[in-house]
Amino acid sequence: MKPKHNHKPITTTSATWRILAMLLLAALLVGPAPATVRAGESQLTSQSTLATVRIGSPLAHPGFTCSIYDFDCNQIIDSMDVAAVASHWGCAQGNACYVPVYDLNNNGKIDIQDVELDAAQWGCQFGDACYNANVWTSNGPWGGNVPFIAVDPVVPQTVYAVTDTGLFKSLDNGATWSLVSTVIFTEGLRTLVVDPAIPDTLYAARPLAVLKSTDGGETWRLASNGLGDDAWIYTLTVDPSDSHTLYVGTDRGVYKSTNGAWSWNAVNPGLTSVHALVVDPISSSTLYAGAYGDGVLKSTDGGVSWSAANTGLSTLYIDGLVIDPITPDVLYARTNDSLDDVGVFKSTNGGETWSAANTGLTYHDVFELVINPTTPTTLYAGTWNGVFKTTSGGATWDLVGQTGIGVTALAIDPWTTDTLFSGTFGNGILRSTNGGGSWHVVNNGLAAVPVYSLAIDPTTPETIYAGTDYGVHKSIDSGGSWSLGNLGQQELRVRALVINPWIPSTLYAGTFNGVFKSVDAGGSWTMPMVNIYRYILGLAIDAVFTETVYAAGLYGVIKSTNGGVNWLPTGTLYTLPYTTVNAVAIDPTNSSILYAATAYGGMFKSMDGGTHWQWIKTGLTNLQMSAVAIEPTTPSTIYVGTHGSGVFKSTDGGAMWYPANIGMTDGDVSSIVIDPSMPSTIYAGTWGGGVFKSTSSGAMWNPINNGLPGTDVSALAIDPENTSILYAGTDGGVFTMKSGGGDPPPTETPPPIPTETSTPTATATTTATATATATATPTHTATATSTAIPTITPTATATETATPTVTPTATATETATPTGTPTATATATATPSRLWLPLILH
Repeated sequence: MKPKHNHKPITTTSATWRILAMLLLAALLVGPAPATVRAGESQLTSQSTLATVRIGSPLAHPGFTCSIYDFDCNQIIDSMDVAAVASHWGCAQGNACYVPVYDLNNNGKIDIQDVELDAAQWGCQFGDACYNANVWTSNGPWGGNVPFIAVDPVVPQTVYAVTDTGLFKSLDNGATWSLVSTVIFTEGLRTLVVDPAIPDTLYAARPLAVLKSTDGGETWRLASNGLGDDAWIYTLTVDPSDSHTLYVGTDRGVYKSTNGAWSWNAVNPGLTSVHALVVDPISSSTLYAGAYGDGVLKSTDGGVSWSAANTGLSTLYIDGLVIDPITPDVLYARTNDSLDDVGVFKSTNGGETWSAANTGLTYHDVFELVINPTTPTTLYAGTWNGVFKTTSGGATWDLVGQTGIGVTALAIDPWTTDTLFSGTFGNGILRSTNGGGSWHVVNNGLAAVPVYSLAIDPTTPETIYAGTDYGVHKSIDSGGSWSLGNLGQQELRVRALVINPWIPSTLYAGTFNGVFKSVDAGGSWTMPMVNIYRYILGLAIDAVFTETVYAAGLYGVIKSTNGGVNWLPTGTLYTLPYTTVNAVAIDPTNSSILYAATAYGGMFKSMDGGTHWQWIKTGLTNLQMSAVAIEPTTPSTIYVGTHGSGVFKSTDGGAMWYPANIGMTDGDVSSIVIDPSMPSTIYAGTWGGGVFKSTSSGAMWNPINNGLPGTDVSALAIDPENTSILYAGTDGGVFTMKSGGGDPPPTETPPPIPTETSTPTATATTTATATATATATPTHTATATSTAIPTITPTATATETATPTVTPTATATETATPTGTPTATATATATPSRLWLPLILH
């Protein structure tokens, strides 16, 4: 592959070479700062010998040949070299290691091609810093709830989308999205309006405040002066002829601003609960209000006085109004009233009379109604069953797409009126460029899918499942991309996932509608029986007898012994007054021992597979339990998370509990996971504080939230093969930390600095250690193989012209045969020729 940019490699004369060598030697002595390799940089500068790189590539290396002690940069260093060799020598992600780096390609230079390939491998974009340690990154799942969409009428290609996560913005007509603000979107936004005349000016209304942005939504200021502290705001609109004039509808009627929302005055004699407002685009003193319970009201004096305009309306619960921009006596009123089930009404005489306009509109709960500004006889209606379109001013309607999807927002591009955006309930944004004739998902970067549960395939950890409100998303590339395997209904609210450890294609999903099962790796789902047990919040599967599954939820702990076909309540826990159970866990060494974390009653323990339960709450100062985790090597050690009081720990199987919260600044714990390879390392997800990590068995915690845009974390999972990789389920999708979660780098002894008079020598000591553990079962056979990592301590000095070579050989073999069938074998062999480069591996 040819370089995309003409960056020349560094070349030097012999004299310059010596100068560079001396400068670099001086730099080594004073300790240069690490250099961050960015996607798009043509080379590592010769002034720095510490290169920040990212490791973890599974690529094998065919041989070891060249040193990078080459100050005129005539040796190649690319991601494959660094990743493969660093992995071979046991340098963990995020650690500072002294490792050999080799030239596998020998193209004689460090060029842009190396950086491009490396960036592509790790999914980094050109110009991004791709190798920062301890940083969370996300690639979805994209989508989520989108209740509001607004197209900028001043700046082409600019679109705004409101989600549960925050405000997203697109500068390329929806092709890509980026999060621009989370500040105003935590209290239930009611509407978003783009100023029709002033670039980058937006208004947002939420229940108790109006806010204004003048920088495209990045920052917001309160703009509620005169509204009072307790006015409940439903809607906001801007006068199309004078954008400094605005109106808001509240539970106390209508308020008006004539100075761009900086102050407000009431224009609402007798009005209440105003949900909709429109201004006549030709005569701005005329406006209409849609009220909940009072129907449509009209003012012809800028809101000073109002009169009812309800003749012909069969309901007085009006949710929205649309006015014809060319013929403003034509108006449309939409309803979302399930009692009257009426849909759309139309007036052709300025609201004096109304008539139903619903023919063909089979779904009458209309969430949004928009009108084509250039062809106003064309309107679109967003309903619970897709998008409907009329080209006859409401005389007839046709379904034009998104059948079965709840459409909560619609917006027409004023620059190209055949382009239409649809915001959905759970499916993100769809775009049509042919007036609704066809639709395409445009969710790239729209990280707004709340993830409540995670599960990783134990045999193929690149496969990850994420439970959301709309089904189970699946990734087969470690979270790089996602697909949705819907469970057949909207809003299932998947709160728990568990995988059969022996047959990973079988998994269970705990939902608000019961327990679903898939036997084809999430491709399809069934509910084996009509499940009377709903609102499932936690799942656990017996690792030995995998047909035994436990589900926790509103009905306590229920149990199936036939793979989810039938469920029955477990013992005495079911009869307690606080039966809601948020989590259940099985002792990994004795599957008869269970722990149940209840919502209000503390912890319970069963020694007989749930037949009987005992209350284990001694030491718990908070009985609102939310999560439980058992240490895999010492199962008498248990951690539980609480709502409000952080983490509690027991070292005697729950007989006594004590708090383990030092450093944990947020006590609302949602999830706990333990590193299976190093049980003293524990992670806790919180609602409000992000992720915390302890490397001291809970004695001390530190936040690890760099790159995590939100603070609400509902689920955590650790890669079973590479435990330095951590996944977090958040309100904005799945985030991945591939650096081990923030461990401080170990103390390293650097290799000697080259001098001009020394004779090259090198020694190496190689050791290898292998540990194998296996658990036997009477019905399964497994074989596990691992490769031991040799630890190498180099010492070398070299002259300018010397090429030291050392060939260590180390072989370690260990075979462990536990009681039972499985056998584990670990082997390590190292015979490379090498030289040394200090690297900060991120």
